[in-house]
Amino acid sequence: MKNKMLKSTLILTLSCLLSKLLGAIYRIPLSNILGTEGIGLYQMVFPLYSLCLVILTGGISTYLSQKIAYFRARNDIKSVHSQFKASLIICIVYGIIVASLLSGLSFPIASVQGNKMATLGYMAIAISFVFSCLASAYRGYFQGHENMFPTSLSQIIEQIFKLLFGLLLSYFFLSYGLMWGVFGALLGVSISEIISFVYLVICHIKHKEKPKYVEVVNQDYHSVIKGFLPISLTSIMMPLMSAFDSFFVVKLMNISGLSVSASTSLFGIYSGMICPILNFPIMFCTSVCVVLLPNLSYQIQKKQDIQNIIKNAFLFVWVFSLPCAGGLMAVASLVLENFYPVLETSYISVATLAMQIASVNVIWLSFIALCSSVLQAYEKYNLPCFSLGISFIAKISLTFIISLSPN
Repeated sequence: MKNKMLKSTLILTLSCLLSKLLGAIYRIPLSNILGTEGIGLYQMVFPLYSLCLVILTGGISTYLSQKIAYFRARNDIKSVHSQFKASLIICIVYGIIVASLLSGLSFPIASVQGNKMATLGYMAIAISFVFSCLASAYRGYFQGHENMFPTSLSQIIEQIFKLLFGLLLSYFFLSYGLMWGVFGALLGVSISEIISFVYLVICHIKHKEKPKYVEVVNQDYHSVIKGFLPISLTSIMMPLMSAFDSFFVVKLMNISGLSVSASTSLFGIYSGMICPILNFPIMFCTSVCVVLLPNLSYQIQKKQDIQNIIKNAFLFVWVFSLPCAGGLMAVASLVLENFYPVLETSYISVATLAMQIASVNVIWLSFIALCSSVLQAYEKYNLPCFSLGISFIAKISLTFIISLSPN
């Protein structure tokens, strides 16, 4: 069991490393193609998209990961597949509804955010919703079997094709205007999600542990919805904070006296340039949590001692996150100047300060992910949700106070 967990952790962490590297490689030339205002538009669309996606996908993948491990420990293969099939049907319905709403309401949403140029971006990325939701269910299925390879490779495939199509399409459409350049970048995201989903379907077809026919009853749907709802509320908090920023930060800076262009640029610097760099070490720690959840759930059902596993996980997160936070704080200016040559000289000092302050989040967010996984393995879903809910309220309050404070 220890060797299997170590192998799964290694596979997922290496794929996470490569995925985030590809993501960083993607964001750097994309920022240089679109510029600060263009990447600001991109970031106005992406957080709301992520929020809608995580409402279901974050809950479904985590729920299936835990529940499938739970039923495997009880040798109940029929329940494994009935839960998976019910999850797929829920994902299809949800994906179609949200994709239609996001596309149809793209103009009013962009208007509320303060920049109507984001309209085309919402229409481009809405296409991916159905495929992203279904892909999350397949990933949860494989993770529940403690097989991280399909999840890992699907993430790499997604990043490779996002890099390829995102940059090509953004460069091609940019000749028609800035909002069309953003449209091309987000259309590339949709294409990459579709390709990743197709790969996961192929992996599932080849999977041997499948009964010939599984009937899904109403109880299966109720069980899935009841199970993933509190997990979704936990998963939604971080994207909700980003979506809140995309709706209000630019407007609040406008009220404080900055122009729309300057406000959008500052928002793009933090959310589109700084956050992807900080997310790199955080996601590395999160990969450990993804592996840990089904393993803990399985061993809890088998009545095995898991204290040493939890202690080692906490030690790893601490030893990894602390030097990463300190290092990013020390070389913030150097990283920003070299990664983003398009960044105007007038913005470098404020961007450096923002990155130094935000570097501490590497530690806290890594531990939040770890604690959430441990609590979810014990089916204590409400505690992580409650904690992040308090943080969200504090963030809203501080954002309004700081943004509207006198210069």
